[in-house]
Order: sequence, then C-alpha cells, then structure tokens
Amino acid sequence: MTSPIVHIAIAYVLGIIIGNSLSFPIWASLFLTVLIFVTNAYVFINKLDNRLFVLAFLVVLGTLNIQIRSLPPPRSDISGFLNKGEVTVFGQIDDEPRIFDEQVSFTLQVGKANKKKTSGKLSVSVAKTKLEYGDKVAVTGYLQEVDGLANPGLLSYADYLQNQGITCQLRSSRAPPIIISTGGGNIIKKLSLALKNHFIIVPLKTLPEPYSTLLASIVFGSSAAKAPKEIKETYKKAGVAHLLVASGMHLGILVGVCLFIVRSTKMPLSTGILITSLVHYCPSDIPCNSSCSHDWVFSST
Repeated sequence: MTSPIVHIAIAYVLGIIIGNSLSFPIWASLFLTVLIFVTNAYVFINKLDNRLFVLAFLVVLGTLNIQIRSLPPPRSDISGFLNKGEVTVFGQIDDEPRIFDEQVSFTLQVGKANKKKTSGKLSVSVAKTKLEYGDKVAVTGYLQEVDGLANPGLLSYADYLQNQGITCQLRSSRAPPIIISTGGGNIIKKLSLALKNHFIIVPLKTLPEPYSTLLASIVFGSSAAKAPKEIKETYKKAGVAHLLVASGMHLGILVGVCLFIVRSTKMPLSTGILITSLVHYCPSDIPCNSSCSHDWVFSST
C-alpha cells in the first residue's frame, strides 16, 4: 500500500508545477490558502474526512511557494549596486565559511552598502582568513551577477543561489575583510554546526585516508570535509558526484529517520506531515530541486 506521504509529496510538487506553468495573481493563491486552511480546520473539528482538503491545501501551498520565490527583489536589495563600481558591504556571515585553496567563501546577510541601509543576501569570496558563522564584517569589492551556466534542464549554480535568496556575488578587492564583531547568529544553527564539527572528527580519527574524508564527504557534504581531488574527479566521471555534496540524498536520509520515529511511536498522520514538512524546509544548504523532491517521495515508500 502506498504511504500517504507519497500522495502529500505529489500534491506539493503538483502545486509547484502549476505555479511555474500558470500565471495568476499572488493574492488569489493567498486567498485560496486561507480558505482551504479554514475549511480544513472546520472539517477536523467536526471529525470529518479531510484528506482531500489536506491535499488541496498542499497543492495551493506549493503554488504559493513558487510565486513568493519569483517575486522581484525590493528596492533596497543589494542587487541595486550591480555595475556601480567598488562597493563596501556591511553584514553578518549567514553560513559556515568554506575554504577553497587560498580563498574563503560565505553567504553574507547584508545590512548596509556604502553606508546606505540595504537588504538581501550576497555570495562573497575573499582571501583566506579566519572567519566564523555569525561574525559581522565589512568587505569591499565589485558586485557581479552569478553565472547561470548548466546543462539544459539541470539546476545551475545561479539557480541554487536564487533558491537561497542570493541575487549576486562579490569578489573582494581587499584582504582580509574587517571583522566588526563576533559571536552573533542563530543559536540553533550554531548548535547544529557545533554538533557537525564534533561528529565529523569520528571518521577522520578512525579511518585512514582517503576513506576517512570520503565517508565524511558522503555523510556531511564536501563543503564540510574536503575529499581528495582525484576522488572527486572519479565520482564525476562515474556520474555520482552528487553523493559528495549536500543534496536530495541527505534530505532523504533525514526524512527517512523522521518517518521511522513517527511510525515507531505511532504518532498521528498530521504530526508526521508537520515533521517531514519542516525537515523539507529547514536545511538551508540544500537546494529545492528535483533531486530533493525525488528523495522526499521515495524515502517514504
């Protein structure tokens, strides 16, 4: 028998397809979302069969999600400084900095640009220096659009950044960036990063190279553990390079664990829907693409 989660995932994906294919005002989707939610609440309170209403709600929710993601950036967005020469940006590091050779890359939650109040997120590359999640920094450089090169039908790097709310990137012309303060950021995210850094030591200490970094890359993603370049090239040639990055596979593992807990504790279906939906949205480093949807569906069968 097909799991109800499969029907839920299909309904949500159908909503995404409708949002991409049809053009209608966002207020109509908001109205339908509220209307169906109220109807669901009424049906639930009166202990009636609400399965069709739940699926309809998820279809509309998927459509609304795509419409919100497609909204143009506000006037204060950092993308307004594109092609305007050198710019100094002030903001807070919004993820764990990633080291590539002699450079450090990170996402910056922008607060000001050239001393003007600005919003949005920015992908930043600077010379190698010690930076941490939550640091408030000032970095100077030139803004540029993100290249969207990709094979037809596949998710490009620009699409990935857009899913994260990032509209442009900055390559610093000065090194290193000025650290204004440290210790900021979301407590839950800081805790998750601390746990990851704690657990990643286990394979690195118990297995020889290159197996230790290979296992760590598969479990935590290549941004957390640097797999040898030769192994990366081998995986690319075999067409399984996605195993070494945070992708739908990792989302599938998380959803599978959550579903196992829900089924083992015999929680209500509504609780299972809520938990798996939160897992689908929470990992900010995983792009919402066909791989994620595929694993979300098949992890529950």
